[in-house]
Amino acid sequence: HSSRRLSRHTRAGQAEHAGRHRARRGVPGIAGGSDDQRRVAARGRRTAGVVEDREFGSTGLKVTALGLGGALLSESCFADGVATIRHAIDAGLTYFDTSPLYGQGMSQAIYGTALSAQDTGFLFATKLGHFRDPRLYRSPDALRAQLHENLRLLRRERVDLLQIHEADFHSWWSDDGQGGRLQDGVDYDFDGAPVVEILREARDRGQCRFIGISGNTAGDMARVLQALDVDTCLMAFNYDLIWWGIIMVMVVEI
Repeated sequence: HSSRRLSRHTRAGQAEHAGRHRARRGVPGIAGGSDDQRRVAARGRRTAGVVEDREFGSTGLKVTALGLGGALLSESCFADGVATIRHAIDAGLTYFDTSPLYGQGMSQAIYGTALSAQDTGFLFATKLGHFRDPRLYRSPDALRAQLHENLRLLRRERVDLLQIHEADFHSWWSDDGQGGRLQDGVDYDFDGAPVVEILREARDRGQCRFIGISGNTAGDMARVLQALDVDTCLMAFNYDLIWWGIIMVMVVEI
């Protein structure tokens, strides 16, 4: 762990972001480049003194520590979800995250409507995963199809960050058809998994600028993070006096 510093980023006060310092270069992205950095900085000035900016993993970018996740956007009506996102933009937030799981794609559609006229000034992330059929976690065709549908709903050709949703799921890394979290004592081939191939393929094709992982179980996520060269790590983090796993296992300061 001595060679890695995990940069913190809180999503809606509930999550930790971390990543290896191996920045990606030369891949077109929405939030990359000097012009986009200036736009992000301009938005950040609106939240100066209210919400701090933090380094975002190994992306080389800074985003507001407070971001907007998409899990509950579809709980109300579509128009309310769109209005929420636009209000967050106007308030100066510069990090937004969603997933095909959230509202069974409705969250992505809401984001697609709210941000259809904007490509810069923020960092936008979505994910792959949460298939009903566990065999699809290991299917390159299914993963490519899901990515295509993500981009269609989001009304954009690429996203800033593409992540594995719940990278601590056993199904991503094994063909045995079993569900649940990672199993102790199993020697997983993390780097050779189909989903990692698709993430790298998407980055090479310009469908995303950065790649990352997300999950809930600190010990399992540490196993995945140690094996993969990714830019970000999103961890569920509800801070209290009992559940300190992410602090003890994932967050390393040097």
